[in-house]
Amino acid sequence: MGHQQIAAALLEAEDRAGDFCQCGAPSDDSWHPHCHICGSYWKDVEEGLFNHPSMAGLRAISNAFFPYREGYPVDLSDTEVERDVDSPWFITIKDVLPTDAPGSAKPLCCYINEVIFYEHPHRVVDGNYASYGSVQTRLILQDIIEFEDESFVCFSQRVAYLDGCWVSLTRARREVTGGGHHV
Repeated sequence: MGHQQIAAALLEAEDRAGDFCQCGAPSDDSWHPHCHICGSYWKDVEEGLFNHPSMAGLRAISNAFFPYREGYPVDLSDTEVERDVDSPWFITIKDVLPTDAPGSAKPLCCYINEVIFYEHPHRVVDGNYASYGSVQTRLILQDIIEFEDESFVCFSQRVAYLDGCWVSLTRARREVTGGGHHV
C-alpha cells in the first residue's frame, strides 16, 4: 500500500471514530477499511455508519480474551449499574436472569456463561442430578463495557437470589492505560 493510500485510510479511520457498522459493531482503532466483525467495507455502507441511538446506555462492546466472539455490541440498558462510592473505578452490573427456578435451587456456573439451576436437596433422575434448567448470562469475563464515557473490563461474576429473582452480579474495573494508570 502506497504512502498516499495509507494516509487516506488513516483519515477515513479518523472520520469513522465512534461510528457503528451496519452489523452493529463499533469502529476499531485500526486504519483498516473493513469492519473487524463482519468484514464490510466501510465506504460501501451508505447510511450504515451511524451513532446507534439504542446503544446510548450501558453496553458490552467486545471481549479482550475472545476478540472474535460474535454478538457484540450487547445492549445492557435494562440492567442496573452501581458505581462503588469509595472506589469509583469499580462498577457492579446487576442483570436479572430469565429463569423460573425457585430460591431454593443451587446454581452452578459452568462453561463460559452458562448457569445450571439444580434442585436442592439434590435428587437423581436417570443417573443425573435433577435441575430446573439452565440459562446463559449476557456478560462473560473480560467483556469490555462502556459506561458513562468510560471503559470497564469484567473480572468477576456470581449468581445470587435477590428480591425474589436470580441475578448475575458482574464486577468490572476501569480499563487501565499502558502506564498502569486508570483511564
